[in-house]
Amino acid sequence: MLPNNKIKRARKWLGDLHEPRDRKHPNTRSFCLGGIDIGDTTQGITNYVWQAWTDGAAIYLQRTDSTRPDRVLTDKSITSVSVAFDRNMNLVIAYQAGLESKLWVGHNGSLSGTVTASIKGSQSPMVALDDNRYATDSTSDVIFAYVKDSMLCCRYQREKYRTEHKLQLLEGDTTLYRIGMGRDNRFLFLLQKEVKN
Repeated sequence: MLPNNKIKRARKWLGDLHEPRDRKHPNTRSFCLGGIDIGDTTQGITNYVWQAWTDGAAIYLQRTDSTRPDRVLTDKSITSVSVAFDRNMNLVIAYQAGLESKLWVGHNGSLSGTVTASIKGSQSPMVALDDNRYATDSTSDVIFAYVKDSMLCCRYQREKYRTEHKLQLLEGDTTLYRIGMGRDNRFLFLLQKEVKN
């Protein structure tokens, strides 16, 4: 959870994020750290790299050292995907489907889940575990962030993603590019200004 729902502006770049969130990739692919399997924390929650991607009609998930992907969900007009795991290795996916930012949350360490939030008129949905260090076990949250009406907003796992927190008014045409823990152990929201020709 962000202290007092406040953020501070600072110049940060993609390379300031922890691996694998510092990788360059299109919005249709996302990477995060996780455990050996969904729902399995026996080998920790940061020892494997996982990836999710979309073909526009479905979202797939796999560990990068595995050869078999799983289809997690289907929807229409999927244009972006973001993946994270909570402390119990439950899968959380944010994605853009048409004009809606959606949040899909897995149940009981399995690939079954439900869309728990669907926000019309929003864009750039992202998810990330705010802090995966063991010292923060009781205070860490999955953060669901998005841009709505030029406002950077977020929702927290501990609030069951029900409460929208408005973090900062953004300049027009600004999108959320990436979120995650920075190398300085601060949670980062990387923004980018869209260039229109």
